[in-house]
Amino acid sequence: MRALWLEGAERERQRIREIQTRWAWYHGQVQVPAEPGETKDHYARRAKLMINLMKRTVKIKRSMLYGTGIKADIEPAKARKALEAIHELNDIHRFRLRLATAGMVAGTGIVQPVWAQWEDGPGIKYRLHGAENVIAIMDPMDPETIKELRVVSDWFDPDGDKMHVKMEAVTAATWRVFVDDEHRPDLEVDGGKNPYGFLPFVFFRNTEDSELPWGGDEIADLINMQGEFNCRASDASNVVKHHGSPALVTKNVRGQIVLGPDRHIELQGSDADVSYLTWNQDMPGAIALMDRMVDWMATVSETPAPELMNLEGLGNLTSGRAIRLLYAMTIRSTLERQLLYGAAEKELAWASLRVLGTHTGSSFDRPEMTLHWPSDLVPVDELTRLKGFRAKRELKLETQADQLRQLHPDWTDDRIAEYQTAIAAERTAMIRGAGESLTPRENAEIERVMAEAEKAAVGE
Repeated sequence: MRALWLEGAERERQRIREIQTRWAWYHGQVQVPAEPGETKDHYARRAKLMINLMKRTVKIKRSMLYGTGIKADIEPAKARKALEAIHELNDIHRFRLRLATAGMVAGTGIVQPVWAQWEDGPGIKYRLHGAENVIAIMDPMDPETIKELRVVSDWFDPDGDKMHVKMEAVTAATWRVFVDDEHRPDLEVDGGKNPYGFLPFVFFRNTEDSELPWGGDEIADLINMQGEFNCRASDASNVVKHHGSPALVTKNVRGQIVLGPDRHIELQGSDADVSYLTWNQDMPGAIALMDRMVDWMATVSETPAPELMNLEGLGNLTSGRAIRLLYAMTIRSTLERQLLYGAAEKELAWASLRVLGTHTGSSFDRPEMTLHWPSDLVPVDELTRLKGFRAKRELKLETQADQLRQLHPDWTDDRIAEYQTAIAAERTAMIRGAGESLTPRENAEIERVMAEAEKAAVGE
């Protein structure tokens, strides 16, 4: 199968090996290579710890991109309802987190909308393909257009009770299936024709710094530093372990060493000696290098260093300015990623509707989509935000109703009006209660001002 799958393309072999390596590092399944002549015991001590900072990098960027979910305005209504049903079937928020992880580790997440049988009936299912399992053959006349895709997956033969390697070779016109290098027309739909007339695969490129159709990943530049960091952490661990339970070295001791009640060692012979084996390892040096490497990895990955290492001079964590400074580079890279993933989200929506229409007989026009990504990419200083709301109201830039819609996007206009009326009533009651000790004239003036305020609040 590999011969047919790769057809001797060494560059594709190298790309696949690199992706597999990145996944292994992401899952903490590899360590630094052994040195020439190094014993197994020494290697086990040198590389016994794996503190996975690369997974931390991916989780931070994934949560910044998709963590709180995105919303979409979709027109027309027919397309919107169809896509909402598809998203509900696929638990879209969890799927997007898986997709972002694949994109950030492999460089590209590939999604195929397929017609599948769900518990409540047939529908669109999103299938996430690993970039290491897909070969893209570009059109020689248009190097930015995919001419053919070859997709590999495991396939279980129910008759032979055995797992096989299955490859689907897909063009806009054909959809051929091979199992272990053998063409299998019996597994093809519609006589090997592509029923959709296009390639129903959407590439979610993580960054632009790679050759089309592939994207760039987030962790390849961190692998060497991660390996060195693990070695230095292992050094520090070995020093602590050795000093906590050091080896005992004896000289000219005959018979067994006798420990008294107070762990006193009794030596037999005038020339006998015993001592603990000391380790001259530079513990502070290992820790200092680890701290520096954490900062290097944070700089390269455009994420903040672990919180307690890099907050000097930024102010208290309740400060919105301090938080935004800490996450400045992550925010910038997230905004770039929103452009790439956003374009792919729209392509996936259109591909899903085309596949759905093919199987149901429905007709869809390409939908108009406006994506609303999370606006607060980092925690917000609530006091600062509330002061901003008040200033905007005083300057007549926003009304109270406008700000309630920002805080509660799911509230209807009636709900907002009810809330404003209730707040105005509470404010009136508080002032009237405080005014019981005032003169009748003062109370009348308060009543007049409050009536105007209530009228203005409800009328906003």
